[in-house]
Amino acid sequence: MSLDQEKAAAARASLKYIHDGDIVGLGTGSTAKFVVEGLAEMVRAGMKVQCIPTSVRTRDLAASLGITLTTLEQHPHINVTID
Repeated sequence: MSLDQEKAAAARASLKYIHDGDIVGLGTGSTAKFVVEGLAEMVRAGMKVQCIPTSVRTRDLAASLGITLTTLEQHPHINVTID
């Protein structure tokens, strides 16, 4: 298994901790990219979440994939963070 395949598998495993209505912290980095892409599929399937990105790169990717973004100031309680 390649490193990217391992990162994708870790991302898929982490997505099971995200539930409809959650406030989700999104980390930064190559594995977080796979998380954002997987979460976007869940959002397209109807899941409602709001995400707080930790970087401009993660913010831009999430926004481009249709994930609703928010801020820590608006939602100081995060249900789950994946980094």
